[in-house]
Amino acid sequence: MKRPRKVALISIYDYPRQDYSAYWAIQVAGDDKEGYRWAAQILSYEPVAWEYKGTRTVDRPDVPRLAYPSDAHLMRELAYNTIPDTPPGNRARLQAAERVRQDAFRAECARIYEASPKAVHVVFETIGVTETRDKADTAAQTWVLDQMQNFRRAVVLEPLTDEDVAALVVAFDAARLAKDFGAVDRIRGRLKSSAIKIKEPKNIDATVATKWERGYALALGGPFGMLVGLGYAIAGKLFDLVLMAIAYSTTVRNNRMVQVRDAIDGGAGAGLMRIFDGARPATCGAATTLLAELTHSDPCAGAPASGVLTFSAITADASANATGTATWYRDVDSTGTCCVDGSVGTAGSDLNLNSTSISVGQQVSCTSKVYTEGSA
Repeated sequence: MKRPRKVALISIYDYPRQDYSAYWAIQVAGDDKEGYRWAAQILSYEPVAWEYKGTRTVDRPDVPRLAYPSDAHLMRELAYNTIPDTPPGNRARLQAAERVRQDAFRAECARIYEASPKAVHVVFETIGVTETRDKADTAAQTWVLDQMQNFRRAVVLEPLTDEDVAALVVAFDAARLAKDFGAVDRIRGRLKSSAIKIKEPKNIDATVATKWERGYALALGGPFGMLVGLGYAIAGKLFDLVLMAIAYSTTVRNNRMVQVRDAIDGGAGAGLMRIFDGARPATCGAATTLLAELTHSDPCAGAPASGVLTFSAITADASANATGTATWYRDVDSTGTCCVDGSVGTAGSDLNLNSTSISVGQQVSCTSKVYTEGSA
């Protein structure tokens, strides 16, 4: 019996064109005996180069825009078809002449096509081989998931009105219930951009299994870290999400934190915590100005407990690299590979400093650092 395939990890609908400057393509071929070959590409909507006469250029070559042949031959064919009493001999000669004209027309079209630059849209591509089809699918999609984060468009979002927030809350509720997790993440991100956080409800208690726990879902973030624990009133109306939040076991939560720890410890040396100014990019996107670089212990932390990863001592940067306002940070391994991105502020952020103003040559230190995973 044919074994059912696993559900795809990603969907093209999770990367709408208005949000991303590229899309992806995956191909898998092979069999259980020889293994499965997979190939994946990241494709830009706009040309990244031009192929012309065997060479590739970034700018489009200056090639004349040749006009196609006129449609006079079509007019002649139309005139021929409207003369029903054309003698057979003349008709054969007209047909032969028309075939010559048609052939010449197609040849001219091919010549113009070959004389024009060809747009190249491939940004990145890679290949691999695995022993099973499922592993090939997973490997290709994992590569795509990692690469696509670099192609999110930089969008300046308008502030949300109360009506906008109300509509987004309803859409978030519907997306969660429909298990449309791509939409869930997009809506959560849009709300977060306006300092509104989704506070998802906990699982219902077993003794009231017939009821949903109603988790009043919105909390205000921002510099004061003010939380509205019971709800968020919009235009006199209280919005709530009737949802069941996913809860992870302690083992799963610890395993996730082990992956974070091991990623930061990657490479031969100690991992780093880099602090930047400017607008925070998409996760692991192009970094802005580096203000300071602190060094983790090696290893950066011990074993997590109850989903909590407590970092070991972090060595201060004795002399900041540049002057600026700290807005975000990134954990990288010793090779510079991105592991974790987070916000920087003075309160209510992922990394809280006593001041976000950093001057070149100043010492920058971190007294404690803890990551917490999932819900119990």
